[in-house]
Amino acid sequence: MWSGISLLDGVEAVGAAVWAVRGWLLLVLAVVAAGGVGVRAWWLRRAREAALGPGRETRLGFDEVQAVLLAGWETAAELLPGLVSDPAGLSWAAPPTTELRMTCEQPASNGVLPSLDTLLDLAPLGTNDEGTRSLLAVTITATPAMERTERRSLLREALVHMAHEFGCVDADADLL
Repeated sequence: MWSGISLLDGVEAVGAAVWAVRGWLLLVLAVVAAGGVGVRAWWLRRAREAALGPGRETRLGFDEVQAVLLAGWETAAELLPGLVSDPAGLSWAAPPTTELRMTCEQPASNGVLPSLDTLLDLAPLGTNDEGTRSLLAVTITATPAMERTERRSLLREALVHMAHEFGCVDADADLL
């Protein structure tokens, strides 16, 4: 299911998708749940400029990025499986994993994907030794049900791991 919010000029600015499937996988009853959040960067810039005034920072702050990733992870890991079945009564077909991604999926007018740092304030991750990127991702293997404080801590650790893997060697969980 995809749901979008259209604000300026009737253009969809923010959208979210969630889906869950219950079925047989390798002779075991399994549930697959996923969620995603999409933000149209050009619209975000226009909306933030309109709200904040010209010359102000229009990129999403890293605290906002973390809040979106945390909410998406909670939705996919806890809410969706409960809608399909009682998660406690199901067997795992594989270790539960969550992939967290930040990506620029829409090319600029020149056909090149913009770098994430044009849309997101990545300064808390430190300097990047490998140049700009249009994608950052990390996979977390962990139990789906956990307290929010534990999930937030694990998210920060995963983001630091992701930052290190993508060349941000100074990233530290205490700085996020």
